[in-house]
Amino acid sequence: MADLDIDGSDTPADAAALAVLGITDAERTRLATLYAVGDSLWRVPISHFTDWDFNMGTKPPDGAVPPDQPEKKKDPLDDPCD
Repeated sequence: MADLDIDGSDTPADAAALAVLGITDAERTRLATLYAVGDSLWRVPISHFTDWDFNMGTKPPDGAVPPDQPEKKKDPLDDPCD
């Protein structure tokens, strides 16, 4: 079975902490077959299907700047009044 560090402390969580998250021995056994020691993964409970991506942040990090791209040329078809 995989030992899981669930809080970033570099120590395996005890059975009570794993139980609070609903992590079973069967899940830990399966994780041990899928991942190598030291691998990192996210476990996110999902109660319904959604298009939300848990890897995507809700805002850019502090200090982020937009990419350096050339200015887009105006397409005359974008504004039929031109």
